[in-house]
Amino acid sequence: MVLSAAHALKCLPIAICSGSTLVPGTISGPVFTNGAWTFGTSGQYIFTDSVGSVSANSGFQFSDKCDQVAGGSDSEKNGKTTTTIAPTFQNGLNLGQPKIPLPANDYNQEQAVLDGKGNASGAVTNSARHKSLMNVNGTAYPSNGASTGVYLPYSIQNGVPTFTGGGIYVQGNAGVKLSTSGTSAQVYTITQGSTTTTITVNPATNTTTVVSGGTSLNITGVPEQIDPATNAVDGPATMLYVDGSITSLSGPGQGLPAIQDGSALTITAANNVTITADILYKSEPGTLTQNQTPNTPADRLIPGNNNGQTLGIFTANGDIQLANSQSNGNLEIDGSLATICATGAGGCTGNGGLVNTGSAINTLTIVGGRIQNQIKNINTTTRNVFFDRRYTQGGFSPPWFPSTTVGLGSVTGGTVTASAQRIQWVNQTPYF
Repeated sequence: MVLSAAHALKCLPIAICSGSTLVPGTISGPVFTNGAWTFGTSGQYIFTDSVGSVSANSGFQFSDKCDQVAGGSDSEKNGKTTTTIAPTFQNGLNLGQPKIPLPANDYNQEQAVLDGKGNASGAVTNSARHKSLMNVNGTAYPSNGASTGVYLPYSIQNGVPTFTGGGIYVQGNAGVKLSTSGTSAQVYTITQGSTTTTITVNPATNTTTVVSGGTSLNITGVPEQIDPATNAVDGPATMLYVDGSITSLSGPGQGLPAIQDGSALTITAANNVTITADILYKSEPGTLTQNQTPNTPADRLIPGNNNGQTLGIFTANGDIQLANSQSNGNLEIDGSLATICATGAGGCTGNGGLVNTGSAINTLTIVGGRIQNQIKNINTTTRNVFFDRRYTQGGFSPPWFPSTTVGLGSVTGGTVTASAQRIQWVNQTPYF
């Protein structure tokens, strides 16, 4: 079985009836897998939009056997008892669809930090980092590389530190906490060992402030996304790239806002990303109420709550790991999650997925989408994925997020590229 919106596209399809089953819950938005779906008996499945798979069969795991059926339901009779597995497909099940290829690397995402464009012809070099990045003390990224440190793309123009790129570059493993300040500022607290760096990005005042180790730096300008074809500024947007693993990614606390209204952010790690607590939008863009009635999905947009807030979390070479630290066992992630790569490309093994490395989760809620290569154990009782329907409107998605041309409707195969622009991936099909 594979994944979809909550689950996802998978580069190395797991064999049908492999022993694992899709976690029950509600999944809204189009859903597709490059393998096969396997459903179990532990709870109800509700799909509000079309569902597809490369496999011509679905798997149905009963207590003593797993059937492969060219359809969407199955029953087993054991004596006088009949057990039926019948997921609710509100907009159809499409089996035997073409496979969808996957991006190969995160070169564009790393390049976006340096220049705001993200058009990379190959791997980003130390020489390129040296020319574009400096730390809080004004020291350039070492030309022979670094093991740790937080760097930003800025230069001194007429004596004034001025932002010149698209984000924040972190060398080495780090913990990252996201929070909001006032009505417009997005705050990043980055921890490496005993060193804490706090970066405040405020588009309203057009300033970026960095504080680290007793040193502070005020930079004119904020990270921006720039159209690589026209050099036009698309608007404020941030790529936070960690050249290592994110050992802890969270908001300021359970139920508290992590992503500011108007904040367009993609977080990319070269290796694993470990999410330890809620990551919430300040304004929830859609409803989270489960609803089995056709044409009234749980993810209805809330008038007045579309404030441009969007989060993408991406790793081309690792897993997105769940190590929930919240006492009630629940976890909510507002954003689109992607663990994708082409097998063997750029050193990737093609095994990236969403996996629980901590305590069991009672209810996992994802607001946005989920794409992964490989299904892994999320150790969760109920998992709900609510598609952010803003992604169907006007090319809206997290900045510099990998893209594809898969359409809505029947969810058939398409092409995937590691696009530098915010188009046609999350916004056309949230999780394959």
